[in-house]
Amino acid sequence: MQLPRVLPLLVVMASIALLALGPCSRIPGGSLTGEVAAELPDDWSFVDLLGTCALETRPSDPHSVTVTCYSHQGELYVGATGAPDKRWPRYVLDDARVRYRADETIYELVATRVDDPARRTAVFGSRQALRGAEAEPGLQAPEDYWIFHLGPRTVAAAPPGSFDIRALAERVVAAPDRSAEDRDMDARRRPVELLVFAGVEPGMQVADLAAGAGYTTELLARAVGPDGLVHGQNTQRTIERYVGDSWPARLDKDALVNVVRTDSELESPLPGVRDLDLVTLVFFYHDTLYMDVDRDAMNAAIFRVLRPGGAFVVVDHSAKPGSGEEVATTLHRVDEQLVRTEVEAAGFRLVAEADFMRNPDDPREQPFFKLDVPTDAFVHRYVKPE
Repeated sequence: MQLPRVLPLLVVMASIALLALGPCSRIPGGSLTGEVAAELPDDWSFVDLLGTCALETRPSDPHSVTVTCYSHQGELYVGATGAPDKRWPRYVLDDARVRYRADETIYELVATRVDDPARRTAVFGSRQALRGAEAEPGLQAPEDYWIFHLGPRTVAAAPPGSFDIRALAERVVAAPDRSAEDRDMDARRRPVELLVFAGVEPGMQVADLAAGAGYTTELLARAVGPDGLVHGQNTQRTIERYVGDSWPARLDKDALVNVVRTDSELESPLPGVRDLDLVTLVFFYHDTLYMDVDRDAMNAAIFRVLRPGGAFVVVDHSAKPGSGEEVATTLHRVDEQLVRTEVEAAGFRLVAEADFMRNPDDPREQPFFKLDVPTDAFVHRYVKPE
């Protein structure tokens, strides 16, 4: 074997391979290098001049690739052709945190898959126009072409060794197998903010009381994951009158295999259950004011099922301060001070209130379902003292 004659060729081939491993190559690389931007651009149109950029996924073990990038209405998007056969799109679905490099600047962002058909068509049209293709009205993107919107991390990434609850919440809400009906409700229900406010983490033991058709139950089930457990509770009256079909259908979904169905009354919602991390009661406390419910017994039972330090999160449509109990029947609202007084009487302590469902334009004089604007809603987090 004439090794000296082939050695230069081997060196050249090895050099090419090493260069190809860099993050700006089509071959996957590791962590991106560059200066991290302190602020994000207001308009991402400048990326249209770049064509391709580097994207780093999987923060726990960085995996970077070269991707096609483009803007639509000033927002930043990246695309993946043949996405089901590639690794990086799956990494993004598992953890939405990404790092994006344009030129030598790195931007820390969150990637959300675009599933809405109309939005996919509009964004894909911008991509085609950028490539010089004829813009066919209503041209659909191929099914295996996934589009991701890159947006700001609304809360800074958690420090090393801690858990990033917001990243989990954003990943849960962006899950591609969530129903179109649930996605339509997201704008009003603010699921990312609710999961963050409630502090939901994988492995938790939680309960969603008065689950209804299970919108919140599914979010909790996805967030606590396979090592966690969710008790989904409904009264017999609710099942018979409102969710006899929709609730069982929800429970049949793969995402809810960690949900235990409980048919019970609110005075004893979770018989035999103890040491839960979290209980939620979303848009239902007002219903207990006109139903045959002993609210003192209900709140005491919720207190018992929680571990010391466990949280009770209450969300409801706000009535004007001082409103009597009758507004629960006429307006389907409740005075939040009434709720606080009753819940604290059971031993809870109010530790946080959130304003992400507040709307000062709601006059609070109509039922929420008759409004032309979003309802004004309060969000309380109570804890069982340790």
